[in-house]
Amino acid sequence: MASLSCERRMNPETNKKEEYWIVNFRVDGKQKRQGLGFLSKRDALKMFKLREAELTLNVPPPAAAPPRLPVPTLNEWWGGVDDKPWKPSRMLDYLDAKKSSKSTRDAAHAARRWFLPLFGKLRLDEITEAHRDKLVAAIRRKLKSRSAIIYLGWLRKCLQVAVDDKVILFRPALRPPANDDRRVSKWLNPAQTSTLLDELDRRAAEGITPARFRNGRLAIQVQETLFARPGEVCHMRWENLVRDADWQKGTLAIIDTDMPDGSVWKPKAGGSRTLALPPGLLTALRDHWIAAGRPKTGWMFPGRDDPRKPMTTYRGALANACDSAALPRLNPHALRHTGATRLALAGVERRTVQVMGGWTSGEMLDEIYEHTCDDRQAEVAALFEVKRTPR
Repeated sequence: MASLSCERRMNPETNKKEEYWIVNFRVDGKQKRQGLGFLSKRDALKMFKLREAELTLNVPPPAAAPPRLPVPTLNEWWGGVDDKPWKPSRMLDYLDAKKSSKSTRDAAHAARRWFLPLFGKLRLDEITEAHRDKLVAAIRRKLKSRSAIIYLGWLRKCLQVAVDDKVILFRPALRPPANDDRRVSKWLNPAQTSTLLDELDRRAAEGITPARFRNGRLAIQVQETLFARPGEVCHMRWENLVRDADWQKGTLAIIDTDMPDGSVWKPKAGGSRTLALPPGLLTALRDHWIAAGRPKTGWMFPGRDDPRKPMTTYRGALANACDSAALPRLNPHALRHTGATRLALAGVERRTVQVMGGWTSGEMLDEIYEHTCDDRQAEVAALFEVKRTPR
């Protein structure tokens, strides 16, 4: 659509400022201007009507909007309420495109078993915050707050995929509930960590460690030193280890890894990184590499029953060693807090700890740095002591 505007410009013929008329119009989405000249308002309107008719003839008619498809129900989007196998659905295609692992698919399946019976017959654009409250209340009656957060996250992901596909216009906020049942994190100080590793060595030397935990000691040392996540330790591969010929220096990459079932294991969001290995850990890995037959590829910690798959956990080896050494019983993830806390006590800056640990934000570090408060209170208080020279 064209419009007429006027500007005051210097007319070179009369050497005076006069009204200069301009036609404004849009072609192919771009704004353009065309001058009519120094005219009176009456003549400018006449020329504008003629020019507007010319522009209208040249503008192609707007394309007809494609017919909008009906918004599917949540059952249709997720493949129905059948347990297994899933019916063909957009979310199933989404998981296939992402090459999701079996654990991810199981988590998605567990989530849909909760909210499909509640409001699976609703269209995607009919889901509101009220349904979020209903889902959270139903889950909390039987499960913990952590489960409600995870399952609600899958519902948010489902609606976000619909927004990306332009099936619905927007996604409701569906704010996550508060984690009311969060446990107090346990961690070991440096002396307790040394005691734990000595106990693991003793159990291995005396043959107390079961065969299924034969690699547990090294896995615990790797996690405590690099404060990696347990899943990252289990999915480490020899080809991701770069070291020199003398095993004096080396790095280890934590990256996406292909699994035997065709899926891809991925570190937690933002967790891909390369870590420098200290000499003590390199020596332990070298001995493990020689004992394994000097492999060039494969899992560092293969499964006992099927070497093609990685070790799934070393929880039992850690729990048994903690009990024998009279230490607080820890789960593997607590070793991640233990390693990060050791760096915090050593005065390592917060940003470095965040990058090395693969945290996307500093919120998770707040809890870790809280561990250092009790141990450093006396040290910090001593800095503020006023030292007076005796008379």
